[in-house]
Amino acid sequence: MTGIRRALPPVLLAAAALICAFALQRSLACPIQPPPQPLRTLYQLNERVVVARVGAKEVLKIEEEVASVRVALHVTENVKGAPVQSVHLYRTEFVGGEAEKDEEELTIYAYSGRPVPRLRQGERYLFFLNTREEGDGYEVNDESYGIKKLSDDDLKVYLERIKELADLTRREPEDKLAVVEWLVRCAEEPATRWEGAYELLLSAEAAARGDEAVAKGRGGDGAVRAQVVAEASDASGGGEAQAAPDSVTDRRIEELPRFKYSSADPALVPLLDAVQKQRLSDALVTSSEPSEGDDFLMQVVKDFGDPRLPGFVLARLHRFEDEAPMEAELWLRTLAASLNNRQINELADSYTQDAAYYEWEEEQTEAETPADSAAAGGGNGGEEGAAEEEEEEPVDPEVEAARRAAAAERATLKRSATLKALLARIDFFVSTGQLDSN
Repeated sequence: MTGIRRALPPVLLAAAALICAFALQRSLACPIQPPPQPLRTLYQLNERVVVARVGAKEVLKIEEEVASVRVALHVTENVKGAPVQSVHLYRTEFVGGEAEKDEEELTIYAYSGRPVPRLRQGERYLFFLNTREEGDGYEVNDESYGIKKLSDDDLKVYLERIKELADLTRREPEDKLAVVEWLVRCAEEPATRWEGAYELLLSAEAAARGDEAVAKGRGGDGAVRAQVVAEASDASGGGEAQAAPDSVTDRRIEELPRFKYSSADPALVPLLDAVQKQRLSDALVTSSEPSEGDDFLMQVVKDFGDPRLPGFVLARLHRFEDEAPMEAELWLRTLAASLNNRQINELADSYTQDAAYYEWEEEQTEAETPADSAAAGGGNGGEEGAAEEEEEEPVDPEVEAARRAAAAERATLKRSATLKALLARIDFFVSTGQLDSN
């Protein structure tokens, strides 16, 4: 379940990608976090792409157990950029006490929810590199996307897709039909499924927002709004100017390179033909093991009308009912949408409301402070309360970790029981033909 727990629901990914962009409306000093970077974005954004083995590492500076290091990369394949035999990668790593811990404990998660790879000497990775502004060498702008540890088979798939992508990027103007076919090819392979499904889902959601905006007689958001207006103008033969962003802030956000290359294109998903839709559905429902992009692909194909999808989603829910992962909420929504079913949608609502991922009640009782007790008993909370609070013993990290793990386990058991009861009702509805479509 390690891989599947990294697959966040689209709404959470969108929030992670744009939360600081919205904060920019309040303060342009806020650092903008880049959105997720699928393969097409990575290829466009980065000057050099190489397959390389990690060589010697040199520590340049250490501050508070964080080291700035220079790592030699011995290139085995030049994918993009002038051919070279070796380059230097500059990055930061933990050192000191942290370096002695187990690798699993050391795993660092970026805002994206993905692990940042630990580079080990002699191992091979696919790197997406940009020249450093400070001097020689290269850096990776987001290591959770720009450094990929791949098996031989998965690397072969990536290199094939990148070769095709290199040809696509040379075409002027952009061939959207070819882009759609390339995204479908990505989504068909488990290795690159997320790369294709993520972009297709963004396109589908952007197209839906555009349709809703047009129906309500108002523009969409940012770049999406401008493209929707342009397409509507082209379709009607009119020559009206495109809608501009609402403010200088909107334009500043859209002009950032990472946002520009990552903008959702609402024109892509409507170009999918019947054969491509069937291929996407086949890729999902015939997959035996969950991959990172499955949840995104589910959201793309849920409206295609494939009769196999409800059974596939229900089987996946049953497969993981003992763990009841976060993704179960999304799977229930997908099941309801694919069946257009009011009853299952109501059950999904109830599950979302009842599912807990941490057992807070007992923790809150145990964590009640002396000051809280004094206040509850009518005592004064002045200097005596402050003194008592200062005298509290420090929390043992191991004890705290065990306490939190136990709380999470209790929540999992309760959540699993809730999901099993809900699935029993859905199974009954399906077996007795009591599902009402609306």
